[in-house]
Amino acid sequence: MDPTRNIASGGPGEGIGDDAAPARRFQFDPDRRQARVSPQYSRFVGMMKLLLPLLAFGLVVAVVIWPNEFREATGFHLSYVSSEDGSATELTMLRPRYLGTDARNRPFVVTADQATQDLKDQRQISLTRLQADISTVDGRWFTVMAATGVYHQQRQHLHLQGAINLFTDQGYEFNAEIVEIDLNIGQATSDQPVHGQGPFGTLRADRMEVEDFGQRLFFKGNVKMHIMAQGKG
Repeated sequence: MDPTRNIASGGPGEGIGDDAAPARRFQFDPDRRQARVSPQYSRFVGMMKLLLPLLAFGLVVAVVIWPNEFREATGFHLSYVSSEDGSATELTMLRPRYLGTDARNRPFVVTADQATQDLKDQRQISLTRLQADISTVDGRWFTVMAATGVYHQQRQHLHLQGAINLFTDQGYEFNAEIVEIDLNIGQATSDQPVHGQGPFGTLRADRMEVEDFGQRLFFKGNVKMHIMAQGKG
């Protein structure tokens, strides 16, 4: 008996020994293989062919829209809570911080010890002990500190009052009681008496204008200056 033939054939009585079980035979049937694919699976494949392009389109839209949404989320986002009688009450945020850019994409930062949103206009924020830091692409800056102020988020406008100090990177310092700041164009104005000092000496004026983030300073009305003599050598 040829052992190799017996193992390959696997027929009855041809195994190794009399007790060997007949070998199993497997036959490939193309029709049987196709019958195993359920209708549910076919519907799933068809659905994915439709959904995947839609998901890809949704991701593209999200990439385009998300930066704008994130940029808008950098402001003072305060919301109101209702009292027991149903009326809205003011909500106060401690140590708020607002990051923004002006019309020329120059950054500015407004911080405060406390912020309270106006009940009638949610875009208007009352600030206490605030500071505004404004800078330009070439590294110049000016900083304003005030006891109180009101910030309008949409117009990017600051109305300051109380003890106000304005500092520039060129070494100037000015003091006033009321200052209006347009953060869009980097302009600060005051129609109240202003006192200042700097490398040139000291001055006082009835009005002041600061343009282009402190690049140009204008003083008007009864201007008085005390110019310090520069030392020789």
